Amino acid sequence: MSEARKTRVRLIEKFVRIAENLYRIRNFHTHTAIINGLCHQAVCSLNQTMQDLTPRCRSDLDQQMFYVGKETGWKSYSPSEGIRLPIIDVILSDIMSLEDAQPDEVNGLINYEKCKALYESVGLVQCIQQRNYNLQPVVQITKIITKLPEIMSLDEMLEAGNKVESRKQTAVNITQALP
Repeated sequence: MSEARKTRVRLIEKFVRIAENLYRIRNFHTHTAIINGLCHQAVCSLNQTMQDLTPRCRSDLDQQMFYVGKETGWKSYSPSEGIRLPIIDVILSDIMSLEDAQPDEVNGLINYEKCKALYESVGLVQCIQQRNYNLQPVVQITKIITKLPEIMSLDEMLEAGNKVESRKQTAVNITQALP
């Protein structure tokens, strides 16, 4: 295995560990962002790199993908259990489905259950917004972020992946659990 591929494997494994810790501390928004990045087509298409992940890392990545899956994983996302940073998409989806699925009136009266459910969803967001976070700048992370290259298009990312790994092998089936 080349040194460059070993570096890619170590980097992916590190991001999987970061995602596990983000889930553990209930930072769902950043957890979801990292898992979506690891499941991006440009990363998943690095077949040789993905196959070189340790079995435990592959298993851990599968578990983390399950956590962000719409069908089953978001059920593990419980707003009542001390969320640090929520998945905004989940809250917005809950609000939209409440608004669309339930009638405004029942028997000519205001639908109290719908209003209560909307109130609780919006109240969750307000509660989270009022928390004080002791976020301190981390110089190392700031340096990394400021030195990031310009964003590439999907085609450019896939082309860059083709330069480092051949596409002759079959794709690692990691995208099945994508949301």
